[in-house]
Amino acid sequence: MDRLIKSSVGFRGTNNEHDLRIVRKLLSENGFRTMASDSNTHKDVVRALTAFQKTNFIYVTGIVMPNCTTFKTLKQKINIINRSGYDSVHPRYSACNMRPSQDCLNLMRQYEKYQQYPYDDQTAKRINRYCKGATVGYGHLIVNAQQFEKYRNGMSMSEATKLFNKNLEEFVLAVQQCVKTRVSQNEFDALVMLTYNIGSGNDRKRSGLFYSNVLKIVNGESVDDLYSAWKLYTISQGNVMNGLIHRRRSEYEVFVGKGYTKI
Repeated sequence: MDRLIKSSVGFRGTNNEHDLRIVRKLLSENGFRTMASDSNTHKDVVRALTAFQKTNFIYVTGIVMPNCTTFKTLKQKINIINRSGYDSVHPRYSACNMRPSQDCLNLMRQYEKYQQYPYDDQTAKRINRYCKGATVGYGHLIVNAQQFEKYRNGMSMSEATKLFNKNLEEFVLAVQQCVKTRVSQNEFDALVMLTYNIGSGNDRKRSGLFYSNVLKIVNGESVDDLYSAWKLYTISQGNVMNGLIHRRRSEYEVFVGKGYTKI
């Protein structure tokens, strides 16, 4: 197989199939085990190249060209497995066909916790009247005073579980539809957890997963640092929340394959 590329591959590259095949092969030989498949698009390659450059202290561009430092380093087959911000070990799939794992659901419920009666998500104290941030069950946000009356006297754990599962579908669908690169199960799970907490997408506020830099990075449309983008979501109603700081770190560790652990 010819080991030379003719043009550029990656972020804003030419990305012809001949060159993509070579770079995918080189990435697979450098620890990105699942990158050899022709089903990986140039956006998948952007993500892997970005992680490779970070690991090898090369200026991060997400692109490789003939005779550049990145290409020369790829050919050396350094084979470092622990890639920065990238799970290079687990199988990768099209997000549109994926579902959250049981580990994901368990961790989400650990963070949300079951609360029988409505509470203020800013203070965690039980409330007797509606306020912004009123929550019940497994993190179900009460949207108005009318709905508050429905839950004023609380809900059982089984009711809370059913409502959690129903609410979750919106956020699973958002990840399935918005993520355009191939992802591992833990990456998909982490994105579902993040989306459940920040929302799918609010067009008026331009917020949520759809408008996030996290999505752009995962989709190979940006080479910014993923962890920096992820940890921006630590503010609730104008206040930095320690609980959200820990939650973002936990989600990110799920994303990079470090396990499903509450922090």
